[in-house]
Amino acid sequence: MAIKDTSTSVRPAGSPIDDETPEETPAETSRHSLSVSLHSDHSDADARGLEAQERAGEKAAPTPAEAEDADPNLVTWDSPDSQENPRNWSKRHRWAVTTLVSSYTFLSPLASSMIAPALPLLSEEFNVHSSVRESMMLSTFVLAYSCGPLLLAPLTEMFGRRVVLQTTNLMFIAFNLGCGASQNAAQLTVLRFFAGLGGSAPLAVGGGTIADLFEPGERGSAMGMYSLAPLLGPAIGPIVGGWIVQELGQWRWIFWVSSIYGGLTAFIGLFLLPETYAPEILKRKARKLRKETGNEQLHTIYEKQDSSKWYLRLRHNLVRPFVLLTTQPIIQVFAVYMAILYGCMYILLTVFPQVFGTIYNEEPGIASLNYISLAIGFTIGGQG
Repeated sequence: MAIKDTSTSVRPAGSPIDDETPEETPAETSRHSLSVSLHSDHSDADARGLEAQERAGEKAAPTPAEAEDADPNLVTWDSPDSQENPRNWSKRHRWAVTTLVSSYTFLSPLASSMIAPALPLLSEEFNVHSSVRESMMLSTFVLAYSCGPLLLAPLTEMFGRRVVLQTTNLMFIAFNLGCGASQNAAQLTVLRFFAGLGGSAPLAVGGGTIADLFEPGERGSAMGMYSLAPLLGPAIGPIVGGWIVQELGQWRWIFWVSSIYGGLTAFIGLFLLPETYAPEILKRKARKLRKETGNEQLHTIYEKQDSSKWYLRLRHNLVRPFVLLTTQPIIQVFAVYMAILYGCMYILLTVFPQVFGTIYNEEPGIASLNYISLAIGFTIGGQG
């Protein structure tokens, strides 16, 4: 609404006033001022309203009544307190799932460094005389960390957390068993890479699982517990491997032990690890309701937002991490920083057996106890 200019020049007493521009009454001026105030506050109110809606949307999906008003075919939670929503599960249940996911995450870093004390035995048996080739037998496992999460993490947005965790864990077990049966250094190096590819999934999926289970204000303690797994794994692995080498005098049992642990985790997860990704849970609910009711129009809000073919969504999800990595400077900086940290850490893990075993003539089991200092440092640094 256009607002007239009500300002007038000072007139002498008794001077005539133009009849075509009548002076506004105090009531009209008040109404115009109110209109200006409402107009100026309109955008701020809209912004605050949108923020409130976003917070409400993050907290809970629409109730059935709200969903029916907006879209009668929309499938959502039965209520804000629905037990279908992982964030509404009991605290005990959520922490049990967190512990199980942490055990998956602990397995991969444990196996990555477990053969460090056995590198002298491996080099002797496979006639490896180059320190670079010797280090590659250890570090190719970590090389898979650079590409595995970029491929596996997006798959959880299409198929859910559970199926990706279980499938990649089986992949890790299969190739880790192959490592134990290797007959030369080349076989071991290649098989270690594919074992690391399977073992990289929990590192990428675990954080998302914690976000599925806990509200933002509750995630601190859960993430604190979860983050201990990738920190302690590389330090505890060589301790276990060192005592295996010292007591058994051979390296193959290192892979057998880590595979047994992986198999036990997979067996427990088969029965106790539920799906936690809300879009996947709702998608399964909608599929079940379509089958029961025959109403093919039923859908979730996520299916409505992206109704393209599955292979187009798969391509979009797989491309997204590479786009972010190549276009976002902050992601590139953190990627380089983490690459340097992991490189330095695994160089350190490689030289420990040489320093304490060769120079100080310590037995493998005793020499492996020096990794405790790394475990303490990782814990203090990660939790501080």
